[in-house]
Amino acid sequence: LIQERLTGQEHGLDIINNLEGSYITTFIKRKLTMRAGETDRAVTVENAEIKQLGEKIGQNLGHIGNLDCDVMVGSKGLCVLELNPRFGGGYPFSQIAGANIPAALIAWANGEKANESWLRVEGNITSSKYDRLVTIQG
Repeated sequence: LIQERLTGQEHGLDIINNLEGSYITTFIKRKLTMRAGETDRAVTVENAEIKQLGEKIGQNLGHIGNLDCDVMVGSKGLCVLELNPRFGGGYPFSQIAGANIPAALIAWANGEKANESWLRVEGNITSSKYDRLVTIQG
């Protein structure tokens, strides 16, 4: 397998559709650091071009729930790197910035409307993951 080397800034998207597969919203995070193949530090951003790409993907795929998407933003424009139909390792950055997609999914499954605040993130929120070593004896 031979692939073109892409340079630029990698972004993680949470593309959200409801349980009928209708597009709802896109959350965008600029990846600041990676560790073990997963986003370790990120900042939430507003970017109309990337959000429009998320909307186009969500509308055309008609997936249910969260679609994890990685996008490279470089001199050649936007390039979709991968799509994963699940909550990805970058979702906690959206949750800490105000989103609550698990609550929205539960509301939709119960035939209720999702709280609008669950479907938004605050921009410019930088977060980092951390590990902690725990010792268990016995």
